[in-house]
Amino acid sequence: MTLSRCAPRVEIAPPTPRSRRYGLFSAAEVREVPDGTWSHGIQYRTESCSGSVYTWPKPCPPECDPDCPVPPSRITVEVVHDIEETNFTTYSLIRARVTEPESAADLPYRTVVTVDTSCGPSADIAPGTKAEECTTIARRAQEGGQPKPITVTVRESFNGEETTVKLAPGASAQVILCADKDEPRRKVLDGIGPWIGADPFPTYTSVHCTPGGDFAKEARRIARNRLMCREECAVEEYLWTQLAADGGQYIGDPSAPKTITYAMAEIEAALMQIRGCSAGVIHVPARLSLPLSMNGCCLIEEEGASLRTRMGSEVVFGACYDPRMRPDGVLADPDLTVIIGTGPVIVQRGPISTYEGLDKETNDYAAVAERTYAVIADCPLVWTVAFPGKSNCSD
Repeated sequence: MTLSRCAPRVEIAPPTPRSRRYGLFSAAEVREVPDGTWSHGIQYRTESCSGSVYTWPKPCPPECDPDCPVPPSRITVEVVHDIEETNFTTYSLIRARVTEPESAADLPYRTVVTVDTSCGPSADIAPGTKAEECTTIARRAQEGGQPKPITVTVRESFNGEETTVKLAPGASAQVILCADKDEPRRKVLDGIGPWIGADPFPTYTSVHCTPGGDFAKEARRIARNRLMCREECAVEEYLWTQLAADGGQYIGDPSAPKTITYAMAEIEAALMQIRGCSAGVIHVPARLSLPLSMNGCCLIEEEGASLRTRMGSEVVFGACYDPRMRPDGVLADPDLTVIIGTGPVIVQRGPISTYEGLDKETNDYAAVAERTYAVIADCPLVWTVAFPGKSNCSD
């Protein structure tokens, strides 16, 4: 049948869009709020990653004879007050690592070393932390650009011994603690959790065309729909970039990347150890969604919109997560993919604003839609790299 070209084509409605599933918004707590003072930034004091739970008295491990004396153990913590300049802002950084013993197995008991600072944050450090795994405890912008001394308290969980030092910018100190069974014991008093905050950022889109027809009537609607369709991807890209700039802790062996499911399992195990009863979020670039989902044995679909592991961790397939952008500043090999683990994510956003008008330079009619966002990922930040491989239950 030959189609007639004599008459104009009839305009019909475009395809009805179907929402993308399992993106960042599926796992985040999305809060719709009116515009206001929150546009200057938001913060909260986290309760999930600070403080430990201890037993009293501390039980003797299986290889230990309760009737035999336990030799004293010397624990040395190296604390450094660094300075960092980012975007014309001076930051104070407190970094710490346990240098002695070289292995946690060298301690007679499982000892938890906690570092608190006058900035507010605190963190637990495992004995035997390697130099390249030096933990960043605090990162604080300095008012007026002048770094100030920071008070650091280091304590261990065996007998509650603690030592406080005051570090000037650029200084370091070695804090020596002793875990001795014959020493009087006291209960450890952990500090409060750190503040976690985020600055707002705008998202926007636009549409313009030569005036005429019904475009002027439809311009605001087109811009609004375009924003609603693509803003999740923009927020994913922003969050991934922010996480990649924060460093975090590498999980596993950098020289021996694991397959996808093993890498995710290591990330989830680290999140559970640090967060306790509160499940975390595993952020996965979308290019791994099909290998992970096609066998139907690794992830559990809930309410048709979100995915979880069997242990309860949320899984995000970010369409705009950069699979090669690593939090240590190094670009991953093309055949590897970065996977990041965090605490729960809060996405706070204001209402959509639209406006329109005539561009005097081009005489085009334009409409703009915009919305302000702020995104916070709760502690911790852990990451690894994985290579595509078998992703079924027998992996």
